[in-house]
Amino acid sequence: MCEMQIKAIPESRAELQAIASAVASAQKFYHYDNIDIGDLAIYMSMNTRNAEIKDAAARLKMAYKKLIVESKTTGDAKKDSTGLAIYFPMESFNETYSTLNFAINSRWDEMVKLVLASDPVFESDEDPVEDDKK
Repeated sequence: MCEMQIKAIPESRAELQAIASAVASAQKFYHYDNIDIGDLAIYMSMNTRNAEIKDAAARLKMAYKKLIVESKTTGDAKKDSTGLAIYFPMESFNETYSTLNFAINSRWDEMVKLVLASDPVFESDEDPVEDDKK
């Protein structure tokens, strides 16, 4: 998924900003650099105009739906959690992350660094209608 996304992301400010907005809008957790990957995929597909990124986000959503057996939350604070979080800092990237097998094999770290290098503005979109997020 990530390799496809890296190839699909034109180094245009608009597309990188669309991804940054998706990151800012995605469900956050106690460790603020961790975001819900299912929620991120939803926002990425809503924010981008790039067909390859939309396709990669759709494939990601299908994969995590197979992976997550059950996910429940209590209260509104984490209502957009889908059951799987991933590292995506909005300020500084911890280079130690790039040494993890997951980062090496998925190239997720490269995508994160590409977005961060564009000096994006992390502005959250308004929460979409619940039906739009399914």
